[in-house]
Amino acid sequence: QGIGMSRQQIEHILEAGKSSNITTGTNGEKGSGLGLIICKGLLERNKSKLHIDSREGRGCIFSFVLTPA
Repeated sequence: QGIGMSRQQIEHILEAGKSSNITTGTNGEKGSGLGLIICKGLLERNKSKLHIDSREGRGCIFSFVLTPA
């Protein structure tokens, strides 16, 4: 549960690899997406991908599949 992310925010992180503007989360916490960019980089180095399924106003589901070496 949470505020979710717009399609534009997801694309900005997954395609451009850039953090987005600072946003406020469900409990007033601030974030820019930097942690997701770090996770995405680590996954790509291991031949995996980060997937984000989001519903604005409802939250996000983050998933990945690790590829055997």
